Amino acid sequence: MRLVCWARENDYTNIEKLALRRGMPDFLMDKFGAKTIAEAKHLRARDYLVDFVWDRVGGLLVKTGLYHKIGISIQATEKYRNCREALVRHTAAIRADYIRRAREEIPETLLEKIVNQAATRIDILDGLISIEITSPGLSAVKPVGWQGRLETAQLMLCKLEGKLYKALGQINKYKNAQNFETTNLNGLVFLSGTGPQEKEWETTWDMLLKYKDDDVLKRVLNLRKEAQERIDIPFELIVGIGVPLRYDRFPWPAN
Repeated sequence: MRLVCWARENDYTNIEKLALRRGMPDFLMDKFGAKTIAEAKHLRARDYLVDFVWDRVGGLLVKTGLYHKIGISIQATEKYRNCREALVRHTAAIRADYIRRAREEIPETLLEKIVNQAATRIDILDGLISIEITSPGLSAVKPVGWQGRLETAQLMLCKLEGKLYKALGQINKYKNAQNFETTNLNGLVFLSGTGPQEKEWETTWDMLLKYKDDDVLKRVLNLRKEAQERIDIPFELIVGIGVPLRYDRFPWPAN
């Protein structure tokens, strides 16, 4: 729906939803006499399980009044990192079961128990996530890839790369199957989930646009080059960016 709304606001017409078959792009639409094959993807920067634990423990910190005495750090462990790809692909039923387990392992008495036992860290969910006691006012969540600005930006660009390449492959496959004339034919990849409300993406945009980090710029330039090699028609990459959030062309560096 975000793609359709954006397309209508940007002069696309005859927006046709393509057949719901695995590997098919989402839409075929027109603009000023040219056809565009469009595919929408959603990037999830944070993981549902880490987010839930953070919300749960953070709520208990306030509810118990312990925020005056301690801070907390929620961190995905190495074990989590090793099986992350499977975790983020969980079905709704499996997610619900993990949330239930997490809730059971984080009772309302958990923080008081930790403080009374003078412990500084406990692991939950068979060691997938750790809860660490820190100094008051220093609460933080450290999702997968959280180390610093550069590592965070590299991780987010790696996620973007995977989604972009997959979408371009779908567009290219559909184009070849339909025997389209490549004249006046374009591709479009629409990515949601990259807005500044996601802290990791806020960091990524800062590294690319504010600090203009050399490593990030080089990664983005290589990304554009490799992406264009995967499809023989012009394409646009539309992302969520800016405050307030808007959907706009990806800010490719000039060179």
